[in-house]
Amino acid sequence: MSITARTPYDRFYILIPQYEDESLCRAWIVGLASLVARNKTTIGFSVDDAGNGDGLNRRVVYAVQPEKIGTGLTQAWFDQWYPGTTFIPTDATSPQDFIERFWVGA
Repeated sequence: MSITARTPYDRFYILIPQYEDESLCRAWIVGLASLVARNKTTIGFSVDDAGNGDGLNRRVVYAVQPEKIGTGLTQAWFDQWYPGTTFIPTDATSPQDFIERFWVGA
């Protein structure tokens, strides 16, 4: 069963690795909270949540350190499992680094 968006919109998802160190997870969430609130974007740890979204205008996934996320995460992976998703890998090492170097407010 496919569920589509009630109302189409542009969705931006910041995908964070599932760090074993809970303090790292918390640091990313807290560090990006203002950006997420201001831009009405989504932050999370699930690659499937990131790619999901049938019926949206567009889906853009900013993957922080994708080599730590697993699944062999690439644009080809999203093309196979969640076609239409734009994958933007980032090597940001901190929330501030991500904001300064990768967030374009698309």
